[in-house]
Amino acid sequence: MNLFDQPKGSTPLDPVEINGLKIIYINTRAELERWELENIQEGFIWAERQKPIKLISEDFMPALHKKMFSKVWKWAGTYRKTNKNIGVNWPYIPTELRNLMLDLYYLVKNKSFEPMEIGVRFHHRLVWIHSFPNGNGRHARLITDLIITR
Repeated sequence: MNLFDQPKGSTPLDPVEINGLKIIYINTRAELERWELENIQEGFIWAERQKPIKLISEDFMPALHKKMFSKVWKWAGTYRKTNKNIGVNWPYIPTELRNLMLDLYYLVKNKSFEPMEIGVRFHHRLVWIHSFPNGNGRHARLITDLIITR
């Protein structure tokens, strides 16, 4: 599959986002995914070292995305600046994330649900917000796993 062919179900990247690719010799989607996987593994190791309370903060969201994708994409950790086929209108991303983190803090502090239920609710809203140009699903799965297990 050509690098610029969008897999079924993926969020399309616009030309500016594609130009944010740091590794210029990547030609296929498989090569891109291999480089991203290596970077995601580094992000996972970094995230596991963080204190549990840090996971429930607005600053952690873009920091984790940056750790997961910064070796591949120049815009890693930066909220998207365009609307996509999914997600809130891009100017509302910071507000929606702030509300999500406040709600998460409340649910955890008050033990409103079992951890798995909190994780499902959190993951659903985070994917719905769709904060970044790419990597939202992988980012949401990783942070949700961390929240549930910690």
